[in-house]
Amino acid sequence: MNVPSDALIWNWLTSSVQNPKQPQLIGKFPQLSTGNVSNAIIANGRLYMGDDAGTIIQIIPYEHLPLVKYQSSHPQGYIKHIQVSGGQGIAAAGAYGGMIFSLIHGHWTETVYPSPFGANIHAVASDRNNLYLLQPDFKQLISLNENYQASVLYSGEVSNLLIMHSDFLVTSQGENLIFIHPKTLETFSIDCSDTIIAIASTGQYIFASTLSSGIIRIGPITTPIHPSEIPQKTVCIPQKPVRLMQGQSDKMFYAIDQTLYILEDNVQSLDFNDSISCLGTDKGSLLIGVGKNIYLLET
Repeated sequence: MNVPSDALIWNWLTSSVQNPKQPQLIGKFPQLSTGNVSNAIIANGRLYMGDDAGTIIQIIPYEHLPLVKYQSSHPQGYIKHIQVSGGQGIAAAGAYGGMIFSLIHGHWTETVYPSPFGANIHAVASDRNNLYLLQPDFKQLISLNENYQASVLYSGEVSNLLIMHSDFLVTSQGENLIFIHPKTLETFSIDCSDTIIAIASTGQYIFASTLSSGIIRIGPITTPIHPSEIPQKTVCIPQKPVRLMQGQSDKMFYAIDQTLYILEDNVQSLDFNDSISCLGTDKGSLLIGVGKNIYLLET
């Protein structure tokens, strides 16, 4: 096969580790050698490239094995939602509470807010200064500062959904998106005219998946804020209600059963061999949980 000098090397792994239908970019080399790379062969499962200067290059991918970053010494609860930034993370562990884990001087510490089995935490978010915990049972959204001192940001009926969008925390209640500014405590709501079951954020827009009206794009939100004037547009009506969405950069992804959909100007899809259970992001990539595997999709 012929390979251009600006070579993209793709790694096709066995289905027990990665989806064989999905190539994963493992290296991009603007200049592999001093010559023109024109030929490549695969021998004994290894990729070799040769150029017109007599150079032979072997491409060796590194192992894609999972690495345990933190493991609780006394695991409790069922993790419903997690946020990690730098050396600190927070997990919504349901009835067990909010699990806060921090890397301090090379050692992990764990704190449970407010105490083990002291509150039902359904969703979490974080920024540089604070951690945010959603407590639908107590009808409130709280903020924790660096000393884990709590303050109530919002009181009222809320769902179990919580994300950050621009400077706002966003949750929902019924047909309404609820926006809360964590510093000014400014709040406003946007009526989506249907029950909201999932939310996701991209750069300019927030997306709301509804029970029967498809996925609605809201925004951009400009100041001064007039909720009734914020644009709304139904961007697609999938065959089933979408309960799993994730924004990454300017793209929006959603999953139904075994299929991942990429929503841009049109809808593209990617099929997996098992149901998709979760979506996340890491350094510009989309993470897709499928069965016991996690797949990475460069975005």
